Amino acid sequence: YPLCALSPTTDMTILCTSDTDDTTGFCASEQTCADGRGRSIGSCETGVCCKIEASCASTTSFPVTYFTSPSYPDSDSMDVACNLNVQVERKVCQLRIDFIDFELPGPGRDGRCQNTNSFKIFAPANPRGILGGDEQTGLCGLNEGQHIYIPVETSDVVQLHFTLSGTGTVPNSLVQSLSSQTNYKWNLKITQVECGGDNEAMNFLEAPNGCTQYFQDNFGTISSFNLDGLSPFSPSQDYWICVGQENDDPRNACGVELRAQTFGLPVDTTPGQEDGAIIPDPANPYKTVPECQLGDRLVNTRTKAQWLRGS
Repeated sequence: YPLCALSPTTDMTILCTSDTDDTTGFCASEQTCADGRGRSIGSCETGVCCKIEASCASTTSFPVTYFTSPSYPDSDSMDVACNLNVQVERKVCQLRIDFIDFELPGPGRDGRCQNTNSFKIFAPANPRGILGGDEQTGLCGLNEGQHIYIPVETSDVVQLHFTLSGTGTVPNSLVQSLSSQTNYKWNLKITQVECGGDNEAMNFLEAPNGCTQYFQDNFGTISSFNLDGLSPFSPSQDYWICVGQENDDPRNACGVELRAQTFGLPVDTTPGQEDGAIIPDPANPYKTVPECQLGDRLVNTRTKAQWLRGS
């Protein structure tokens, strides 16, 4: 994040990074950090760079909070219901949630997460779920490296809730960090994004209205949630992925090029409205399922693409 040269007397939030890694905190006095059960990860003009970590049955109103599974960084295998309540502070219009670690049991064959193995976000602005649509299916499987934006207003309370049975199978096609296929873990960074001010770091983080994901680099990868190489994405999604101009790039970008690595979309199976072929279900020869086709290569309903900004 860009560093802000601000007066110690300002009430503006100053984001900072650790002296040893890319962990994010916020500048605070040693006493304020200690009162919030935080710890110093570096120094600031106004005191220390404070990192707040929270787990189950917690409430936070700090600018940056890391929400972790009970034994993190080790994995867990016990059944658990774990929630964090985020109280939105003044001047904040968005929450940004970064999935630093996220390894949960995968979705079912229909793309839906099991109620006993899922992560759900309950926010006043998104009562039916943060991915749009008319169904709160939640997130599960592998989502490391993903992020989402949630629109909020001052004094909102946003609840982040994990439900784990301890018996669901965690996909292992892309991850080798867990000691058991039923073990799980997570580490989420929640940043309260202040809008409409002169805070350089916050202005850098702020996404355009309506964007659930926001990318500003000149190149990168976008992918559907719960992508593990096998699982389809969940139904009932309606959200925007936005690509913006990198602030420090002097070029005048005129477009974005997308290159599909894996691409498949659901088809409408309403009688008379089929948009694709219907084939035998590999798991049940007495049933049929819709098929998506990309060129001459058959794919499941999941999406991953690289993007490159042109000039």
